[in-house]
Amino acid sequence: MPNHSYEQRKLALIDEITAAFDGVARGDGVSISEARVIDDNGSDSERAAARKRDTETRWQDVPDENIFRGDSHLTFMDEVGFHYYIPAYVVWFLRNMDDEGPQSPAFNSNTFDSLIFALGADRSGALEEFYLSKYQLFTLEQSKAIAHFLHFLQFEEEIEDLPENGAYRALERYWGKFK
Repeated sequence: MPNHSYEQRKLALIDEITAAFDGVARGDGVSISEARVIDDNGSDSERAAARKRDTETRWQDVPDENIFRGDSHLTFMDEVGFHYYIPAYVVWFLRNMDDEGPQSPAFNSNTFDSLIFALGADRSGALEEFYLSKYQLFTLEQSKAIAHFLHFLQFEEEIEDLPENGAYRALERYWGKFK
C-alpha cells in the first residue's frame, strides 16, 4: 500500500478487519458491560444484569460509547468475549485516532493504550500466557489483520501519542509472525 494515502490505508485496514472478523459472535462470552462489573469486583447478580444491557448481536454494532468508556475491559473478558470485541476496538481506534480536542471521543479515554496493551505490549511471565490464551480463537486471516493493524501503527509517521513502541512490542512478542 505504499502509493496510497494515509486515509486510504486506514480505510483498507478497517475493511480488512471487518472482513476477517465478519460473523464472529459473542455467544456466552463475557460482554463489555459484564467486564466492567468484573473489573469493579461486582457480584454474580450484577454481572447478569450488566450482561443484559449488551443487546447487540454483531460486533459492528457495539456502541462507540461502550468502547470509549471500556478502556480496561478487554483485560476482564474471556477468550470468546475478547475475540468478539477486539475488532470493534480496532475499528474504533482507526476511526478516532486522529481526532483531537476536548470534543473528540478519544480525548479522555485510555482505550488507545489499553488496546495496544491487550494485543501484547508491556507484559511478561504468567500474564503473557493469560493473553496468549485469548488469541487462540483467532483464525489465520484474523491474526494477519491484527498484525497489519499493528504494523500500520508502528510505521505510520503521521501517528502521534501512541504508547511508546507498543505496536512494535506486540509485533515482536506475538503478531509479527502473521505479517
